Amino acid sequence: MAGKHGSSGFTLIEIMIALVILGIAAAAIFTTFISQQKAYVVQNAVAEMQQNLRGGMQFLEMDARNAGYGLPPAVALKIPTLLLGGGTISMISGLGISDGGTTGSDNLYIIYLSSTATQIADSMPNVSAEIKVVDPAGFQVGLIAIIFDSTNADVFQVTQVQASNHIQHNPTGIFGMDNKNFSKAYGEGSTVALINYSGYYIDTTTDPSHPKLMRNVPGNNVLISEIVADDTEDLQIRLVLDDGTERDGAGIDNTTLARVRQLRIYLAARTGASDPQWSEAPRSWYNHTTLQAALTSYTHHRRRYYEQLIDLRNTGLAP
Repeated sequence: MAGKHGSSGFTLIEIMIALVILGIAAAAIFTTFISQQKAYVVQNAVAEMQQNLRGGMQFLEMDARNAGYGLPPAVALKIPTLLLGGGTISMISGLGISDGGTTGSDNLYIIYLSSTATQIADSMPNVSAEIKVVDPAGFQVGLIAIIFDSTNADVFQVTQVQASNHIQHNPTGIFGMDNKNFSKAYGEGSTVALINYSGYYIDTTTDPSHPKLMRNVPGNNVLISEIVADDTEDLQIRLVLDDGTERDGAGIDNTTLARVRQLRIYLAARTGASDPQWSEAPRSWYNHTTLQAALTSYTHHRRRYYEQLIDLRNTGLAP
């Protein structure tokens, strides 16, 4: 009688069925992984964009709140054109605006006194004379300073500090001939102080695909451009006056700037990388249709908008 042989292992059909099931499971797992990975990348990009907005606004808010600190209000203020980026603006109480119109972003210029200050010991004989001060401690070559009395103020660069307490402001500095003559010969007792200066603008030309919120600050005997926030494509500023009305910076003058009590600042940012499956047109603020049209090639980027109303601490104060 022949022995019985038991069957063991899998048949070819069973193996094929198992492979199909395994393939379906692997495809599902892979699809889920890809979906989660994409969601993570998008969420990370949005979080980074929001962080850029908050960080940029913190810098703007800090400087704006200090604008005009230590400066006499409503004085005729003369500052070198280099600090204004070649633009023609008015500046009073440490606050300046350059309106971008319908084609671009606004610029914001801010100055305020540092803790280093002294007085003129002897009246200047003429507008280009050296300044003899009571105490030159803290004043160094290359730093930016201001000289003022009750009616006028001039911003200049320190080009030499002498042992005889004289501070020079000759055209060898970065401001050139703007540094040569003051608006007047200042008298004994006028204030000379170092200042903090910030010039905010949007850089869309260096790398159009990654615009940046920039800040110009003096340093190392040159004007340094610092990156404040990456992938920030627009800065818009509204001026809130003492009667509660709002306006932009177009045609601004000293009289109007003296009435500014608040700044309403708008920042717009976009993700650094595009998403071909996403379409989002840039927002047009205050009829900036030309600027909006310039951004249409970046409609596949996600965007966030940040608005902040900033109270100015030093505007409107009595001398």
